[in-house]
Amino acid sequence: MHVIGDKSRLAFATSPYEDHDTSSALTVDIFVGGRTLTLRDNIAYVPGFTCAMEYAVRYYAKSIDWLLPDPAIDGMNLPEAHLYYYHNDRSRTCFDWGPTTDDISSFLIPYNDTIYLTYFLYSENPDHETNLPIIRGEKLHYLEFLSTIYRQWKLMQEYNTSIVGSQVIVEELIVPRSIDRHDSVVTPEESAEPRDGPESPNRPFDNG
Repeated sequence: MHVIGDKSRLAFATSPYEDHDTSSALTVDIFVGGRTLTLRDNIAYVPGFTCAMEYAVRYYAKSIDWLLPDPAIDGMNLPEAHLYYYHNDRSRTCFDWGPTTDDISSFLIPYNDTIYLTYFLYSENPDHETNLPIIRGEKLHYLEFLSTIYRQWKLMQEYNTSIVGSQVIVEELIVPRSIDRHDSVVTPEESAEPRDGPESPNRPFDNG
């Protein structure tokens, strides 16, 4: 397995493309705070997953909106903020990368001058619309987050070339629901690869 990141914080574990030489799908597991978020479905269609990650990297590298404090969640705790975004504002959605991540409700939440990646799994909370879901999260330095998803996207690009035999043609693939295609005009190659930032204290939370 190719592991990028720290599983106790944020990481991806991807099966070697050598094991999938005749297929355009492979396995990608996502870890946040030591927990696996892709228990229900870790099969990724390489071209689509690569494209979705590219749009995410473009957006996070270009915009600082996701880092700015949000007056709408003033006075809320993290589970309350997650549910506020779930019901009112999907623009801060984190993992929106096709069927592989469809079981995950996740947001990047600016909280106390830092960023938390929060999530709950639909499969673990089938009654989430009527009962409070178990929401978990991890405090991350923004450069740690950017560096991890950037390196995973670059790995998926390599896989796409090796398995499918061509580069992803972005305009022919579906844009993640939470990212506006017309606002994403800066390619990752036009930005310097983010370096790993200093680690922030490991402070996961769990309202379960």
